[in-house]
Amino acid sequence: SDIFNADPHPGNILIRAGIEDGLRKGEDGGFTLSILDWGLAKRLPTTKRIAFCQMVHASATFDFGLLLDAFHTIGLKLKRENVAEDLEGIRFLLRDMVPTSIARNRIKAKMETDKSRMDSKKKGEKIPIDSKAYPGEFFFFVRVNELLHGLGAKMSISMAYLDVLAPYAKRGLVNSIIDAKDPAYLLPTTTQPSRAQKEERKNNNPITIYDEELQHKL
Repeated sequence: SDIFNADPHPGNILIRAGIEDGLRKGEDGGFTLSILDWGLAKRLPTTKRIAFCQMVHASATFDFGLLLDAFHTIGLKLKRENVAEDLEGIRFLLRDMVPTSIARNRIKAKMETDKSRMDSKKKGEKIPIDSKAYPGEFFFFVRVNELLHGLGAKMSISMAYLDVLAPYAKRGLVNSIIDAKDPAYLLPTTTQPSRAQKEERKNNNPITIYDEELQHKL
């Protein structure tokens, strides 16, 4: 679905016994997860949906270039160039789920690290993102991740969160390549590349930003 629900707190999640997916309605065993209250939701354009896939995949594979491509397509404008710090921040956003006591210590340590960095920077560098160019889609993404981490901590869940998201992000990227009308146009951007740019991408083998498994699928 291209509709992104940004309010999955416990009060909006309903778990019902039995499977109801249209094919096996009422089947015993298993459960059906229902999301209530779609007042805080947004329809994601294909380019931005793929950009979030890029961001997650970049975080999982430490692909700095792909992360910057994702930021550009999402609409994030940064005031400085420090992609290593940016990747660290996104990986913390997609950190492992842990019980409350451990989660609090990790957040406290992260806040202390960020404060130390802020104190060492100049006034204009303290806030890395242009506040006038903070996309609503990114705000929703951050909100949902923190809500899910809070829920996981409350339920004492230990889970490699990024490892769960990464396969779906990779699938989204693979499908975007397969579905592309022009195989030279592999990375969705806000503007259509020129013929010369397409040829340059062909000559420079643009798919090298993906891992070997993705290249094999191509």
